[in-house]
Amino acid sequence: MTLESEINFLDLDVFAGGMPHEWFTWLRANQPIYRHPVPDGSAFWVLSKYQDIVDVSRRPDLFSSDDMYGGPSGLTIAEQQRMLTSAKGSKTLTHMDPPEHTIHRSLVEKRFRNQPIAALEDRIREITGELIDSSISKGICDFVYDVAAVVPTTIIMELMGLPESDREMILRLANANFAVDDPDFVADSNAYTVARDSFQEYGRELANLRRLNPRDDVISTLVESRIDGEPLSDQLIALFFEQFVAAGHETTLTAISQGMNAFIENPQQWRALVDEPSLSISATEEVLRWSTPVTYMRRAVRQDMDFRGTKFSEGDSVTMWYISGNRDEEVFEDPFRFDIRRTPNNHIAFGGGGSHFCLGVRLARLETRIFFEELTKRVEDVESIGPPVPLRSNHFNAFKRLPVRFRGKGCPVLVETMDVQ
Repeated sequence: MTLESEINFLDLDVFAGGMPHEWFTWLRANQPIYRHPVPDGSAFWVLSKYQDIVDVSRRPDLFSSDDMYGGPSGLTIAEQQRMLTSAKGSKTLTHMDPPEHTIHRSLVEKRFRNQPIAALEDRIREITGELIDSSISKGICDFVYDVAAVVPTTIIMELMGLPESDREMILRLANANFAVDDPDFVADSNAYTVARDSFQEYGRELANLRRLNPRDDVISTLVESRIDGEPLSDQLIALFFEQFVAAGHETTLTAISQGMNAFIENPQQWRALVDEPSLSISATEEVLRWSTPVTYMRRAVRQDMDFRGTKFSEGDSVTMWYISGNRDEEVFEDPFRFDIRRTPNNHIAFGGGGSHFCLGVRLARLETRIFFEELTKRVEDVESIGPPVPLRSNHFNAFKRLPVRFRGKGCPVLVETMDVQ
Protein backbone atom coordinates (compact mmCIF):
# COMPACT_ATOMS: atom_id res chain seq x y z
CA MET A 1 0.00 0.00 0.00
CA THR A 2 1.37 3.45 -0.96
CA LEU A 3 1.01 6.59 1.09
CA GLU A 4 -1.16 8.10 -1.65
CA SER A 5 -3.71 5.32 -1.18
CA GLU A 6 -4.02 6.27 2.51
CA ILE A 7 -4.78 9.96 1.92
CA ASN A 8 -8.34 10.76 2.90
CA PHE A 9 -9.02 14.28 4.10
CA LEU A 10 -12.66 13.33 4.72
CA ASP A 11 -11.70 10.86 7.47
CA LEU A 12 -11.98 13.06 10.54
CA ASP A 13 -10.93 10.23 12.82
CA VAL A 14 -7.45 10.57 11.33
CA PHE A 15 -7.36 14.25 12.32
CA ALA A 16 -8.57 13.32 15.80
CA GLY A 17 -5.26 11.50 16.14
CA GLY A 18 -3.22 14.50 15.05
CA MET A 19 -2.47 16.48 11.90
CA PRO A 20 -1.42 14.06 9.09
CA HIS A 21 1.67 16.02 8.10
CA GLU A 22 3.08 12.99 6.31
CA TRP A 23 0.25 13.26 3.77
CA PHE A 24 1.04 16.90 3.04
CA THR A 25 4.77 16.20 2.80
CA TRP A 26 4.08 13.50 0.21
CA LEU A 27 1.70 15.71 -1.74
CA ARG A 28 4.11 18.64 -1.87
CA ALA A 29 6.80 16.38 -3.28
CA ASN A 30 4.66 14.26 -5.61
CA GLN A 31 1.24 15.76 -6.38
CA PRO A 32 1.12 19.42 -5.27
CA ILE A 33 -2.18 19.79 -7.16
CA TYR A 34 -4.06 16.68 -6.13
CA ARG A 35 -7.53 15.57 -7.20
CA HIS A 36 -9.13 14.16 -4.04
CA PRO A 37 -12.05 11.81 -4.70
CA VAL A 38 -15.36 12.01 -2.83
CA PRO A 39 -17.55 8.92 -2.33
CA ASP A 40 -20.42 10.40 -4.37
CA GLY A 41 -18.17 10.46 -7.44
CA SER A 42 -17.25 14.13 -7.25
CA ALA A 43 -13.87 15.49 -6.18
CA PHE A 44 -12.03 18.52 -4.88
CA TRP A 45 -8.54 19.81 -5.60
CA VAL A 46 -5.93 19.95 -2.82
CA LEU A 47 -3.28 22.67 -3.05
CA SER A 48 -0.36 21.92 -0.73
CA LYS A 49 2.36 24.31 -1.98
CA TYR A 50 2.85 27.78 -0.53
CA GLN A 51 2.98 29.72 -3.80
CA ASP A 52 -0.06 27.98 -5.29
CA ILE A 53 -2.07 28.91 -2.20
CA VAL A 54 -0.94 32.54 -2.37
CA ASP A 55 -1.74 32.80 -6.07
CA VAL A 56 -5.27 31.42 -5.68
CA SER A 57 -5.92 33.59 -2.61
CA ARG A 58 -5.19 36.74 -4.58
CA ARG A 59 -7.45 36.05 -7.56
CA PRO A 60 -11.07 36.23 -6.37
CA ASP A 61 -12.06 36.94 -9.96
CA LEU A 62 -10.99 33.38 -10.84
CA PHE A 63 -11.50 31.59 -7.50
CA SER A 64 -14.67 32.51 -5.64
CA SER A 65 -15.68 32.44 -1.96
CA ASP A 66 -19.27 33.42 -2.70
CA ASP A 67 -22.15 31.35 -1.37
CA MET A 68 -23.64 31.05 -4.85
CA TYR A 69 -20.67 28.78 -5.64
CA GLY A 70 -20.74 26.88 -2.36
CA GLY A 71 -18.89 29.19 0.01
CA PRO A 72 -15.37 28.88 1.45
CA SER A 73 -15.89 25.93 3.81
CA GLY A 74 -16.77 22.29 3.38
CA LEU A 75 -15.04 19.68 1.27
CA THR A 76 -18.21 17.95 0.10
CA ILE A 77 -21.51 19.14 -1.33
CA ALA A 78 -23.29 18.03 1.86
CA GLU A 79 -20.97 20.10 4.05
CA GLN A 80 -21.36 23.14 1.83
CA GLN A 81 -25.15 22.87 1.94
CA ARG A 82 -25.09 22.60 5.74
CA MET A 83 -23.11 25.84 5.97
CA LEU A 84 -25.33 27.67 3.48
CA THR A 85 -28.56 26.56 5.15
CA SER A 86 -27.41 27.70 8.57
CA ALA A 87 -26.78 31.22 7.26
CA LYS A 88 -30.53 31.68 6.63
CA GLY A 89 -30.27 33.76 3.49
CA SER A 90 -27.47 36.15 4.48
CA LYS A 91 -23.71 35.93 4.07
CA THR A 92 -20.73 36.69 6.25
CA LEU A 93 -17.60 38.45 5.01
CA THR A 94 -15.95 35.08 4.52
CA HIS A 95 -18.69 34.13 2.05
CA MET A 96 -18.41 37.18 -0.20
CA ASP A 97 -16.32 38.23 -3.19
CA PRO A 98 -15.31 41.78 -4.11
CA PRO A 99 -16.87 44.26 -4.62
CA GLU A 100 -19.55 43.06 -2.17
CA HIS A 101 -16.88 41.88 0.26
CA THR A 102 -15.00 45.19 0.02
CA ILE A 103 -18.11 47.23 0.85
CA HIS A 104 -19.04 45.10 3.87
CA ARG A 105 -15.51 44.82 5.22
CA SER A 106 -15.08 48.60 5.10
CA LEU A 107 -17.92 48.98 7.62
CA VAL A 108 -15.84 47.56 10.46
CA GLU A 109 -12.25 47.62 9.20
CA LYS A 110 -11.41 50.81 11.09
CA ARG A 111 -12.10 48.98 14.37
CA PHE A 112 -9.27 46.55 13.63
CA ARG A 113 -6.56 48.96 12.43
CA ASN A 114 -3.25 49.53 14.20
CA GLN A 115 -4.23 52.38 16.50
CA PRO A 116 -7.47 50.98 18.01
CA ILE A 117 -5.91 47.53 18.44
CA ALA A 118 -2.74 48.96 20.02
CA ALA A 119 -4.97 50.83 22.48
CA LEU A 120 -6.11 47.44 23.83
CA GLU A 121 -2.62 46.41 24.96
CA ASP A 122 -2.92 47.48 28.61
CA ARG A 123 -6.28 45.76 28.98
CA ILE A 124 -5.00 42.56 27.35
CA ARG A 125 -1.98 42.57 29.69
CA GLU A 126 -4.24 43.07 32.69
CA ILE A 127 -6.52 40.15 31.78
CA THR A 128 -3.59 37.92 30.82
CA GLY A 129 -1.63 38.64 33.99
CA GLU A 130 -4.60 37.93 36.23
CA LEU A 131 -5.34 34.71 34.41
CA ILE A 132 -1.76 33.43 34.59
CA ASP A 133 -1.47 34.33 38.28
CA SER A 134 -4.65 32.38 38.97
CA SER A 135 -3.36 29.41 36.98
CA ILE A 136 -0.07 29.41 38.87
CA SER A 137 -1.90 29.39 42.17
CA LYS A 138 -3.89 26.33 41.07
CA GLY A 139 -0.77 24.59 39.77
CA ILE A 140 -2.54 22.31 37.32
CA CYS A 141 -5.21 22.94 34.71
CA ASP A 142 -6.55 22.14 31.26
CA PHE A 143 -4.61 24.78 29.39
CA VAL A 144 -7.03 24.97 26.46
CA TYR A 145 -10.17 26.14 28.22
CA ASP A 146 -8.91 27.19 31.62
CA VAL A 147 -6.29 29.48 30.10
CA ALA A 148 -6.04 29.84 26.31
CA ALA A 149 -9.75 30.43 25.69
CA VAL A 150 -10.25 33.10 28.33
CA VAL A 151 -8.19 36.03 27.02
CA PRO A 152 -9.42 36.13 23.39
CA THR A 153 -13.00 35.47 24.42
CA THR A 154 -12.94 38.22 27.03
CA ILE A 155 -11.40 40.75 24.63
CA ILE A 156 -13.74 40.02 21.73
CA MET A 157 -16.72 40.22 24.09
CA GLU A 158 -15.56 43.64 25.27
CA LEU A 159 -15.18 44.79 21.66
CA MET A 160 -18.78 43.67 21.07
CA GLY A 161 -19.99 45.26 24.30
CA LEU A 162 -21.13 41.99 25.90
CA PRO A 163 -21.52 41.48 29.65
CA GLU A 164 -18.92 39.32 31.39
CA SER A 165 -21.76 37.26 32.88
CA ASP A 166 -22.44 35.83 29.41
CA ARG A 167 -18.88 34.51 28.91
CA GLU A 168 -19.62 30.85 29.64
CA MET A 169 -22.59 30.89 27.28
CA ILE A 170 -20.59 32.60 24.54
CA LEU A 171 -17.78 30.06 24.99
CA ARG A 172 -20.25 27.20 24.69
CA LEU A 173 -21.85 28.61 21.54
CA ALA A 174 -18.47 29.44 19.97
CA ASN A 175 -17.23 25.91 20.69
CA ALA A 176 -20.29 24.42 19.00
CA ASN A 177 -19.66 26.68 16.01
CA PHE A 178 -16.13 25.50 15.30
CA ALA A 179 -16.15 22.04 16.89
CA VAL A 180 -19.16 20.92 14.88
CA ASP A 181 -17.66 17.53 13.95
CA ASP A 182 -16.47 16.56 17.42
CA PRO A 183 -19.08 14.63 19.44
CA ASP A 184 -17.51 15.85 22.69
CA PHE A 185 -18.90 19.29 21.81
CA VAL A 186 -21.76 18.72 19.36
CA ALA A 187 -23.73 15.50 19.66
CA ASP A 188 -25.28 15.62 16.18
CA SER A 189 -26.36 17.92 13.36
CA ASN A 190 -29.49 18.93 15.25
CA ALA A 191 -27.43 20.06 18.24
CA TYR A 192 -25.27 22.11 15.88
CA THR A 193 -28.33 23.76 14.34
CA VAL A 194 -29.75 24.59 17.77
CA ALA A 195 -26.43 26.09 18.90
CA ARG A 196 -26.00 28.15 15.76
CA ASP A 197 -29.60 29.38 15.88
CA SER A 198 -28.99 30.43 19.51
CA PHE A 199 -25.81 32.25 18.50
CA GLN A 200 -27.60 34.17 15.75
CA GLU A 201 -30.61 34.93 17.95
CA TYR A 202 -28.25 36.45 20.53
CA GLY A 203 -26.78 38.60 17.75
CA ARG A 204 -30.19 39.77 16.56
CA GLU A 205 -31.21 40.70 20.11
CA LEU A 206 -27.95 42.56 20.54
CA ALA A 207 -28.61 44.52 17.34
CA ASN A 208 -32.02 45.55 18.66
CA LEU A 209 -30.50 46.67 21.96
CA ARG A 210 -27.90 48.81 20.19
CA ARG A 211 -30.54 50.47 18.02
CA LEU A 212 -32.19 51.66 21.22
CA ASN A 213 -28.98 52.35 23.14
CA PRO A 214 -25.89 52.70 20.92
CA ARG A 215 -22.42 52.39 22.47
CA ASP A 216 -18.82 52.62 21.35
CA ASP A 217 -18.60 49.02 20.18
CA VAL A 218 -18.54 46.97 16.98
CA ILE A 219 -22.25 46.10 17.03
CA SER A 220 -23.22 49.76 17.33
CA THR A 221 -20.97 50.52 14.36
CA LEU A 222 -22.84 47.92 12.32
CA VAL A 223 -26.25 49.15 13.47
CA GLU A 224 -25.34 52.69 12.41
CA SER A 225 -23.89 51.59 9.05
CA ARG A 226 -25.61 51.97 5.69
CA ILE A 227 -25.12 50.26 2.33
CA ASP A 228 -26.69 52.13 -0.61
CA GLY A 229 -28.56 54.16 1.97
CA GLU A 230 -30.16 51.13 3.63
CA PRO A 231 -29.43 49.86 7.16
CA LEU A 232 -28.06 46.35 7.65
CA SER A 233 -30.63 43.70 8.49
CA ASP A 234 -30.65 42.20 11.97
CA GLN A 235 -29.75 38.84 10.41
CA LEU A 236 -26.68 40.25 8.67
CA ILE A 237 -25.56 41.90 11.91
CA ALA A 238 -26.13 38.59 13.69
CA LEU A 239 -23.87 36.84 11.17
CA PHE A 240 -21.18 39.51 11.59
CA PHE A 241 -21.43 38.97 15.34
CA GLU A 242 -21.24 35.20 15.04
CA GLN A 243 -18.22 35.38 12.75
CA PHE A 244 -16.32 37.90 14.89
CA VAL A 245 -16.89 36.06 18.15
CA ALA A 246 -16.19 32.60 16.77
CA ALA A 247 -13.09 33.71 14.84
CA GLY A 248 -11.81 35.89 17.67
CA HIS A 249 -12.18 32.97 20.05
CA GLU A 250 -10.98 29.97 18.08
CA THR A 251 -7.94 31.26 16.20
CA THR A 252 -6.07 32.80 19.14
CA LEU A 253 -7.14 29.99 21.45
CA THR A 254 -5.61 27.49 19.03
CA ALA A 255 -2.44 29.51 18.43
CA ILE A 256 -1.76 29.89 22.16
CA SER A 257 -2.53 26.23 22.90
CA GLN A 258 -0.43 24.88 20.05
CA GLY A 259 2.32 27.35 20.93
CA MET A 260 2.32 26.23 24.55
CA ASN A 261 2.59 22.60 23.52
CA ALA A 262 5.44 23.47 21.12
CA PHE A 263 7.34 25.12 23.96
CA ILE A 264 6.72 22.10 26.21
CA GLU A 265 8.09 19.80 23.51
CA ASN A 266 11.01 22.14 22.81
CA PRO A 267 12.20 23.31 26.25
CA GLN A 268 15.33 24.91 24.81
CA GLN A 269 13.07 27.31 22.88
CA TRP A 270 11.16 28.12 26.06
CA ARG A 271 14.42 28.84 27.86
CA ALA A 272 15.56 31.07 24.99
CA LEU A 273 12.36 33.13 25.26
CA VAL A 274 12.67 33.41 29.05
CA ASP A 275 16.30 34.51 28.75
CA GLU A 276 15.71 36.85 25.79
CA PRO A 277 12.33 38.59 26.07
CA SER A 278 13.17 40.58 22.94
CA LEU A 279 12.46 37.39 20.96
CA SER A 280 8.74 37.70 21.68
CA ILE A 281 7.89 39.17 18.26
CA SER A 282 9.69 36.50 16.25
CA ALA A 283 8.42 33.85 18.69
CA THR A 284 4.85 34.98 18.02
CA GLU A 285 5.30 34.59 14.28
CA GLU A 286 6.76 31.11 14.73
CA VAL A 287 3.88 30.12 17.02
CA LEU A 288 1.46 31.28 14.33
CA ARG A 289 3.29 29.43 11.53
CA TRP A 290 3.57 26.31 13.65
CA SER A 291 -0.05 26.30 14.78
CA THR A 292 -1.83 27.50 11.61
CA PRO A 293 -5.20 27.51 13.42
CA VAL A 294 -7.35 27.41 10.25
CA THR A 295 -5.98 24.52 8.25
CA TYR A 296 -7.74 25.18 4.93
CA MET A 297 -10.27 27.24 3.02
CA ARG A 298 -11.91 26.41 -0.28
CA ARG A 299 -12.65 28.35 -3.42
CA ALA A 300 -14.85 27.61 -6.44
CA VAL A 301 -13.35 27.90 -9.92
CA ARG A 302 -15.12 30.64 -11.88
CA GLN A 303 -14.15 29.51 -15.38
CA ASP A 304 -12.35 26.74 -17.20
CA MET A 305 -8.61 27.34 -16.92
CA ASP A 306 -5.14 25.86 -16.89
CA PHE A 307 -3.47 26.16 -13.49
CA ARG A 308 0.18 25.10 -13.35
CA GLY A 309 -0.49 22.60 -16.14
CA THR A 310 -3.64 21.18 -14.50
CA LYS A 311 -7.05 21.67 -16.10
CA PHE A 312 -9.59 23.22 -13.74
CA SER A 313 -13.23 23.32 -14.80
CA GLU A 314 -15.82 25.92 -13.90
CA GLY A 315 -17.45 24.93 -10.60
CA ASP A 316 -14.53 22.80 -9.36
CA SER A 317 -13.74 23.01 -5.64
CA VAL A 318 -10.17 24.01 -4.80
CA THR A 319 -8.94 23.69 -1.22
CA MET A 320 -5.94 25.70 0.00
CA TRP A 321 -4.13 23.94 2.83
CA TYR A 322 -2.37 26.66 4.81
CA ILE A 323 -1.09 24.04 7.27
CA SER A 324 0.87 22.49 4.39
CA GLY A 325 2.03 25.76 2.87
CA ASN A 326 3.50 26.73 6.22
CA ARG A 327 5.74 23.67 6.08
CA ASP A 328 6.73 23.99 2.44
CA GLU A 329 10.39 23.03 2.24
CA GLU A 330 10.96 25.47 -0.63
CA VAL A 331 9.91 28.41 1.55
CA PHE A 332 10.87 27.46 5.13
CA GLU A 333 14.25 25.99 5.99
CA ASP A 334 13.85 22.87 8.14
CA PRO A 335 10.08 23.55 8.40
CA PHE A 336 9.43 20.89 11.05
CA ARG A 337 11.77 22.61 13.49
CA PHE A 338 10.06 24.97 15.96
CA ASP A 339 12.46 27.92 15.93
CA ILE A 340 11.52 31.20 17.61
CA ARG A 341 14.47 32.92 15.92
CA ARG A 342 13.24 31.97 12.44
CA THR A 343 13.70 34.73 9.89
CA PRO A 344 12.30 35.43 7.43
CA ASN A 345 8.97 33.95 8.44
CA ASN A 346 6.42 34.93 5.82
CA HIS A 347 3.85 32.39 6.95
CA ILE A 348 0.27 32.17 5.72
CA ALA A 349 -1.44 31.42 9.02
CA PHE A 350 -3.83 34.32 8.32
CA GLY A 351 -4.42 33.35 4.71
CA GLY A 352 -2.48 33.81 1.52
CA GLY A 353 -3.20 37.51 1.17
CA GLY A 354 -5.71 39.27 -1.02
CA SER A 355 -9.14 40.51 -0.04
CA HIS A 356 -9.76 37.75 2.51
CA PHE A 357 -6.59 38.29 4.53
CA CYS A 358 -7.69 37.97 8.16
CA LEU A 359 -9.41 41.11 9.46
CA GLY A 360 -8.35 40.35 13.04
CA VAL A 361 -4.68 39.74 12.30
CA ARG A 362 -3.43 42.63 14.47
CA LEU A 363 -5.53 41.56 17.43
CA ALA A 364 -4.48 37.92 17.14
CA ARG A 365 -0.79 38.85 16.96
CA LEU A 366 -1.09 41.20 19.93
CA GLU A 367 -2.94 38.70 22.12
CA THR A 368 -0.51 35.91 21.29
CA ARG A 369 2.59 38.03 21.89
CA ILE A 370 1.34 39.47 25.16
CA PHE A 371 0.33 36.05 26.43
CA PHE A 372 3.80 34.58 26.07
CA GLU A 373 5.49 37.77 27.32
CA GLU A 374 3.42 37.70 30.50
CA LEU A 375 3.84 33.95 30.88
CA THR A 376 7.64 34.11 30.75
CA LYS A 377 7.64 36.87 33.39
CA ARG A 378 5.75 34.69 35.84
CA VAL A 379 6.38 31.05 35.04
CA GLU A 380 9.60 29.09 35.44
CA ASP A 381 8.33 26.18 33.40
CA VAL A 382 5.19 24.47 32.15
CA GLU A 383 5.06 20.68 32.31
CA SER A 384 2.77 18.36 30.41
CA ILE A 385 0.87 15.99 32.69
CA GLY A 386 -0.92 14.19 29.89
CA PRO A 387 -0.91 14.10 26.09
CA PRO A 388 -2.67 16.86 24.16
CA VAL A 389 -5.99 15.73 22.67
CA PRO A 390 -6.63 17.04 19.14
CA LEU A 391 -10.03 18.29 18.07
CA ARG A 392 -11.84 16.00 15.65
CA SER A 393 -11.67 18.40 12.73
CA ASN A 394 -9.96 18.82 9.38
CA HIS A 395 -10.67 22.55 9.42
CA PHE A 396 -9.03 23.64 12.69
CA ASN A 397 -5.65 22.54 14.02
CA ALA A 398 -6.94 22.71 17.57
CA PHE A 399 -6.57 20.86 20.83
CA LYS A 400 -9.61 20.18 22.96
CA ARG A 401 -7.50 19.28 26.01
CA LEU A 402 -3.95 20.08 27.08
CA PRO A 403 -3.37 19.16 30.76
CA VAL A 404 -0.39 21.02 32.22
CA ARG A 405 1.31 21.93 35.47
CA PHE A 406 2.60 25.47 36.03
CA ARG A 407 5.56 26.30 38.25
CA GLY A 408 5.81 29.97 39.06
CA LYS A 409 9.18 31.64 39.43
CA GLY A 410 10.50 31.00 42.91
CA CYS A 411 7.86 28.32 43.57
CA PRO A 412 8.63 24.73 44.55
CA VAL A 413 7.80 21.97 42.09
CA LEU A 414 4.18 20.99 42.55
CA VAL A 415 3.18 17.39 43.04
CA GLU A 416 -0.60 17.51 42.54
CA THR A 417 -2.16 15.15 40.04
CA MET A 418 -4.98 15.72 37.60
CA ASP A 419 -7.46 13.46 35.90
CA VAL A 420 -6.46 13.84 32.27
CA GLN A 421 -9.04 11.52 30.76
